[in-house]
Amino acid sequence: IVKDWQSVAYRETGRWEEADSAIDDCINLLPKSGSHYLTKALLCLKLDRNDQARGHAQTARGLGWDLTQAERTWSRLMAGSPSLAVDIVAIRELYAATEPAR
Repeated sequence: IVKDWQSVAYRETGRWEEADSAIDDCINLLPKSGSHYLTKALLCLKLDRNDQARGHAQTARGLGWDLTQAERTWSRLMAGSPSLAVDIVAIRELYAATEPAR
């Protein structure tokens, strides 16, 4: 939990590399947490690592995080964040870009 909130604090202050490192620690500690992969995906977008962002979004999907759950959880976790609306748009775009073939 400490590393997760550390990542949030770094992200909210624009310290992308530190946020990325902290969320990596979270993923290593809890590799089945879809929310951490969603956070990682958004950080990869900030760091211009778009292919990696899509890969992390796919991992979140594979862990059962559909778009509705991702939006709802992110909205709750980041309530009051000035970047919430931008993040929700980014989440929707990531999920659209990783839509499974039918």
